[in-house]
Amino acid sequence: MVHCLIRALQLLEHENIEVIPPSVASPDDLLQFHTRSYLDVISKCARGVAVSADTLARHGLEDDCPVFRGLAAHIRLAAGGSNTAARTPHPIAIHWDGGRHHARAGSAAGFCYVNDVALCVQALLATHARVLVLDVDIHHGDAMDSAFREDTRVLPVSIHHASPGFYPGTGAVDEGVWDPTGEGPVAVNVPIGTGCGDKTYCAVVDAVVGPVMERFRPSAVVVVCGADAVYGDPKGAEIARWTVTPAAIVHAVRAVRRELARVAGEQGKLVILGGGGYDHANTARTWANVTAVCLDGVVLPASVPDHTFAMQYAPLLDMAVDAPDPLEQRRRDPYTDRGGQAWWRLARLIDVQVERVPDHRRASDGDERQWATDESYEQVEQVVASQGEAHQRASSSTVQPGATQ
Repeated sequence: MVHCLIRALQLLEHENIEVIPPSVASPDDLLQFHTRSYLDVISKCARGVAVSADTLARHGLEDDCPVFRGLAAHIRLAAGGSNTAARTPHPIAIHWDGGRHHARAGSAAGFCYVNDVALCVQALLATHARVLVLDVDIHHGDAMDSAFREDTRVLPVSIHHASPGFYPGTGAVDEGVWDPTGEGPVAVNVPIGTGCGDKTYCAVVDAVVGPVMERFRPSAVVVVCGADAVYGDPKGAEIARWTVTPAAIVHAVRAVRRELARVAGEQGKLVILGGGGYDHANTARTWANVTAVCLDGVVLPASVPDHTFAMQYAPLLDMAVDAPDPLEQRRRDPYTDRGGQAWWRLARLIDVQVERVPDHRRASDGDERQWATDESYEQVEQVVASQGEAHQRASSSTVQPGATQ
């Protein structure tokens, strides 16, 4: 639905869009973050080797992350797409099939089998001294906090909902504020309670993004653009009673683009990844709007254009999301009040020092190329190549350097 809507809106025909097929992540690529034991389990499952229930549980391959046919290829393509986005020379790169921010080095979690966000950051560190990750998915980007806890070249910033029982149960303000002694985590967590609407959300973005970018001064930014914060999402906004619309997510992306241009100039690199999004129509609306805002001057139509999935947007075939007034749903609670004070406190407390630390990437000893998938490299690359050719045939636009999808 996402890619078909973007195509139906004729965004792929823009002169500054180039469609690049994703690379297939190699075992060595995956070992930059994930452990050998986790990849070995995935390999065994792909080859049909019996794996005990205890082993699957130890690596998070149960409940919301069950093993499925094609899992190994999925991991390589999801990670490969985000790596491709990081390595392309274009100033903006978009990979909507990325943004899987819950996977740990040795286990799957929260529908995420691979942490392509961490791998994308690793790829960016090869050419950028500092990388900021802005996570606007409604769920706290917990794995990103732990992934770069000892690396002051990377600053995860997560704007999310937090309340008792809401997944993943982490992301309080005091978990993330930088400790000037160098002993604490290098992360910024901004939890928001129930009843958040566009006005509140944009106020949070404005209070946090500018000060963080000014003090950290990254030359590359990764945005985890989860759409589960948008009104109607059954696993996010409905539980949190949020009435955020795509306009607020677009506001966050605009703010990042503006601040990145200010602190990094022409050297700035912006990578936009997907994330959560369980109301499929609103997710597609949101990501199409974000794609458009990366193409300066593009104005989307008010209505969803006619295409294969058009009726999935019924009964209102609008590009906008009709959300009620947040005041109708909001209930005051101590967590919301504390969060309100925290936004401004963060702006004063964030003062990240940049210092070189040992690269925590894992060395790949041994012949990891024996790590198997349920599809060979050649088969996967044939599929990717055919998809790329199909994209090129469907678009008659002239390709010029600019935003990349």
